[in-house]
Amino acid sequence: MTRPPPQVLGFTSENDFKAYFFKHFVRSQVFATRSNARVRVVFTAHNWAHVFWRNGQYFDLERAERMPWMLEALQRPEEIREAHVKGRDVYLLTEARWGEDFAVVVTVPNRKGVSHFITAYPASTKTISKIRGNTRIWP
Repeated sequence: MTRPPPQVLGFTSENDFKAYFFKHFVRSQVFATRSNARVRVVFTAHNWAHVFWRNGQYFDLERAERMPWMLEALQRPEEIREAHVKGRDVYLLTEARWGEDFAVVVTVPNRKGVSHFITAYPASTKTISKIRGNTRIWP
């Protein structure tokens, strides 16, 4: 069953996107669902430039509009897989249910149950195939 995708922000100003990111991610406590556990995911100011600026040269509107998708993927993932890089997990929303593939990568939770955000992106079919080649964590 296909559900409508999470909202797209639709701001016109980079400053509006940045304010949203800092309010809802950096200054807030964000939790992910990992199996039956809640895992705190830490976002930093550095994540703004890493995720929403391409090569440090231009603002990536497509990624910025999908910020709410990051929360959706973390809190209600369709599946979680080990990432290609050891010590990371990938939370997925898939085209079959959302109309588009989307991935959020975080570190594996530490002993205190805390993960750190790495990146988020609309994933290509090739990327999803690679991710699905890794071990499934949940469900």
